[in-house]
Amino acid sequence: MRSSLLLALAPLLLAAPALAQSYAPGAKPSADEEPAYVEAPAPSRGGYAPRGNDHTGMMGRLSLGIGGGSVAEDWSGTSLTSSGGAMLYSFALGGAVSPNFSLGGDLFGFGLSEPKVDYAGTSFGNQKNTRLNVNGLGFNATYYFMPTNLYLSGTAGLVRITREKFSSSGSSQSVSSEGNSSGLGLSLMVGKEWMISRDWGIGVAGQFIAASTSKSESGIDVAVGSAAFGVSFTATCF
Repeated sequence: MRSSLLLALAPLLLAAPALAQSYAPGAKPSADEEPAYVEAPAPSRGGYAPRGNDHTGMMGRLSLGIGGGSVAEDWSGTSLTSSGGAMLYSFALGGAVSPNFSLGGDLFGFGLSEPKVDYAGTSFGNQKNTRLNVNGLGFNATYYFMPTNLYLSGTAGLVRITREKFSSSGSSQSVSSEGNSSGLGLSLMVGKEWMISRDWGIGVAGQFIAASTSKSESGIDVAVGSAAFGVSFTATCF
């Protein structure tokens, strides 16, 4: 019986040295046993993974720019125009309803600081300590043309124009608002962006803002038209 047990264990005893060598630390497998490796994709420039040619998910864009603008008031056939350098802005927030196309809201507008005033064809120079603000809130649609990352953006909504006057007395300052008007307006942007991460892009855009509002002062109905155009710098997460 002992001899039968030894005969049964003989194959295992003979194979033990080979098994120990194959699993010994530092042992190199033979050419036939070399494992197959799959090469990982190289990261794109900037260290972020490529996202393909589509923008999807939530979209947020902030733009700030400079340009020129004007606010023209029609007082029963007599015009009062304020014009000068303008600071333009836009903050749009929305989400993709299809690849590269987003819908949402947009807070937009421009401001004129100490604008030049012309009344009935006569220039009165710059209006000191005065600022005109054109602010709007509306519905925005943005479409990206890929893979160039060019986009068109348009917003239509409600606009309010305010004229602020600053005064100081000693160490105190006060701000008074007058001649406010409300109406409709739009903002249009054409831009180009460059991706700096998987979701973030920065770029430049041309922006145009126009509004038509009205007000009543001293029993006179006044029609107010405003417009501004400028170049904006943008930052977008989309």
